Amino acid sequence: MTTFTANCRFSLHNAGRNPVEKRAKYLGRGTRVSASASDSVPNPELDLSSDFSRFMNANIGIKNPAKGAKPSALHPPTFVITSQLEALMHNDYPEEDCGVMTAYRFAMPGDVEDLIVGGSQTHVCDWSSKDQWLTKERFIEMVKEYPYNTLVGLANWELISPLKFVAEHDCEQDIRIQSIVNGESRASTFTFYVSKVSVGPYKDCWMTTGVRARS
Repeated sequence: MTTFTANCRFSLHNAGRNPVEKRAKYLGRGTRVSASASDSVPNPELDLSSDFSRFMNANIGIKNPAKGAKPSALHPPTFVITSQLEALMHNDYPEEDCGVMTAYRFAMPGDVEDLIVGGSQTHVCDWSSKDQWLTKERFIEMVKEYPYNTLVGLANWELISPLKFVAEHDCEQDIRIQSIVNGESRASTFTFYVSKVSVGPYKDCWMTTGVRARS
């Protein structure tokens, strides 16, 4: 159980906020009973906020807010990654496949430069290949196929590397998950790739361009 000292002051308004990633230092983790990411603006000053939201969820039943997360220029790269992990962990709450739909919203649109404000994306990046684009229906199918199916309903996760910038607008981060397969716990490692959009309605948003399973 997480313990909080008397001089730590939190409100329900701030409980869901997640700190901005610290490139060489941040290691985050989540569990099935946790809720560590939200669609609110991350607060870089509160390193304890994700632990506190997990504590509140476990003890007084605050629900995981990651389901409503969507791209925003205010969200840093690690927030984009952890929001998807939290949503996939609770995939069918409050409705079936809403966790997968959170991942879909964060996937890079194929026509991102031509989108108009208020328009909807018709194709998004295939996690396994940056040169292929999928419809919403095919994206949902992909996430439920090996190796990504281990992400759906995962038991817990952790970031196992600092955020690595491979270019000004491109970065990657390694994560490890624990999933339950046929009653047995299984560990898997993935690398998430995210890029910043430079034009259009998603300008300055970080979005997923790939997820690779690591051996």
